[in-house]
Amino acid sequence: LVISAITGSAVGVTADGSSRDATTTMPGERIYRTFPVSAGRRIWVRVTSSDKRMAVSILAPGGAVLASDTANGNETLLDLEAPDVATGGTYTLVIDPSGGTTGTFTYVLSAIDEVPVPIVADGTSRTGSTTLAGEVSRRTFTVAAGRRVYARVTGPATGTTISILGPDGAVVAGPVASLGGATAVETVLGSAPSGGTYSLLVDPAGSVTGDYAAIVSVIDEQPIAVTGDGTTRTVVTTLPGERILLDFPGTTGLRVFAKVTSPAVSTRLRSEEHTSELQSLAYL
Repeated sequence: LVISAITGSAVGVTADGSSRDATTTMPGERIYRTFPVSAGRRIWVRVTSSDKRMAVSILAPGGAVLASDTANGNETLLDLEAPDVATGGTYTLVIDPSGGTTGTFTYVLSAIDEVPVPIVADGTSRTGSTTLAGEVSRRTFTVAAGRRVYARVTGPATGTTISILGPDGAVVAGPVASLGGATAVETVLGSAPSGGTYSLLVDPAGSVTGDYAAIVSVIDEQPIAVTGDGTTRTVVTTLPGERILLDFPGTTGLRVFAKVTSPAVSTRLRSEEHTSELQSLAYL
């Protein structure tokens, strides 16, 4: 039988992305950290513990639970977030060890003002950055219906995830993450379902912060009509992610041969309706 008389109280901190330690010394003791948040900010927290057993919650000023999660027996790290809080005030982080556990917990707490940055999606490489742990960078741009959207992000670290969101905020391409030690990742929206303001989201891995380079292209791909007469033709792309579409007439039973010379290119041969791929070759 273990009985603890606990007199601990909340400790005020700043949600500035700094790494801090908190310690429990009695079984059943919980950790309370209060912090100010302005309306519209997103709260992000990461808690680590060598013991692998804990529950983490974020409480609103009135005590309502905004977000909570529990680490299972194989986890030493727990991420939690409360998106775009409705009201400003004093919020509370609660770390609740389970099973009578005591010890030191490390937490990183951020209150993030994620302001979208408008850009022109002209294929130019632009630098962005995240400065707070858990921060997600958003770049907005205009797209006409039917256009192809290409995005490539390099940095700030492997594991960075990118997505393209439509005007209604729904994900229309991605999420895709850089893997295997790579720091570059790309995604494509084949055809924008409607015109409007789209967004590129850049979500670094965990508490990673730093600079990244983003390229976004909005491409109006118009097929070029040619004849399949064996003539060599030169065609040019002007935007990153742009494809070249060559349309030519054909009849049933004919053999089609295509050769493309380029530093790096993939070639696809499709039917008239552009729905079924007949052959795909790659020259690297």
